[in-house]
Amino acid sequence: LPADNDSTYHLWRVEETVAGGAAPRHDAFMNAPFGARVPYPDGFAYLLAALARAFAGASAGRFEVQVASMVATTVLGALAAFAAYPLTRTVTGRRSSALIAVGACCVLPIHVVAGALGRVDHHIGFA
Repeated sequence: LPADNDSTYHLWRVEETVAGGAAPRHDAFMNAPFGARVPYPDGFAYLLAALARAFAGASAGRFEVQVASMVATTVLGALAAFAAYPLTRTVTGRRSSALIAVGACCVLPIHVVAGALGRVDHHIGFA
């Protein structure tokens, strides 16, 4: 089950992308009763939809989409922590600074919350 409302919304977009082949551009429930244009870029929905299709095939249902998306965002969070080491090492040239950066990624609230299992949100890209 999704952890919050943002996760539910992003999972809806991923489900629609898997089912229809394209991310939804209009949300009938946003600005009801008129609906509104979806304000988010489509890259996150397409990435997770591709992973769900790779995981469960083109007929992936709600459960498969949820599992693939929740695992993917958690893995992306872990990869971001691993990416901090070479990036910091390249910038500073110091191993100690790179290790501190990795440690910071593991305890900073934005990174921990964005990469938590059950949270499917594009904010993992900011962490």
